[in-house]
Amino acid sequence: MLYRHCLATATSSECDGRNRYRRNLNGALYDERGQLVFDSLRNSSYADVRHVAPSYIFPHEYADVPLFRGKYFYCGHFHGHFGHFLIETLPELYRAKTLMTGGKYLFHPFEWQSARVNLTFSYVQEALSLLGISPDELSFVEHDCVVEAVEVHPRRVVPNHSMDDSCADVYRFMAGRVEAARGCGEKIFMSRSRIPDSRGNEPAFDAQMQQLGYTVIHPEELPLREQIAVVKSARTLAGFDGSALHLSVFMAAGGVVEIIGNRCAVNTVNCNRLSGQETRRIQLT
Repeated sequence: MLYRHCLATATSSECDGRNRYRRNLNGALYDERGQLVFDSLRNSSYADVRHVAPSYIFPHEYADVPLFRGKYFYCGHFHGHFGHFLIETLPELYRAKTLMTGGKYLFHPFEWQSARVNLTFSYVQEALSLLGISPDELSFVEHDCVVEAVEVHPRRVVPNHSMDDSCADVYRFMAGRVEAARGCGEKIFMSRSRIPDSRGNEPAFDAQMQQLGYTVIHPEELPLREQIAVVKSARTLAGFDGSALHLSVFMAAGGVVEIIGNRCAVNTVNCNRLSGQETRRIQLT
């Protein structure tokens, strides 16, 4: 739906007074009458962060805020966290690219704990390059503003709950622009041994996986293109649950993703389903 003279309130977060571990995320879009645009809210089943916004604001209180001239396509939140950048930001960015004729991409920045929006992150730059989008085409609601014209669509991802099948389009597009890696083998283990204080960070575990015939990869040390190339070559992708296993979205259909340990997030299972992978749980004793 197209909104004209849409009010955009800036992203902010505040502690929920009832629970010091829970925070409320603010910032949304409002039509020119001050009514909340519900599709600008981020739905989530995470208990520690809620997107809250008043259902109505008074437009006259925003009479002096800056004006974003021209047409924009609202893409939800731009995530600085790698896993959520993959599963939330990229699908909406690609949908906008396919539907938009002229204009810019509009985001609310999502800043949470150590995750910060940074367009200099190598994986962000590589993803934009694969999509054929310049960073100059992105605009962020960093302060309250009025947007001259903005197109808004319902969000298709509910973190830790569901992903619409159409989200797979962006991963197929990106994977199609990267050749599968050669010489990596078909069994890949995504190691966390070089990530401090993470699950499965024992180097001895890497050696055990090598003995089982897996090629050990440290994804955080590879450019995004190489990460995609590696998982494209895999028929079996294994690792402890986390952002690295979200890369299963770039695998060819019909593979297996082995999730090691007791933790198995819905996001990972959704990524596997989206790309046609079988999910297997491997419990540690």
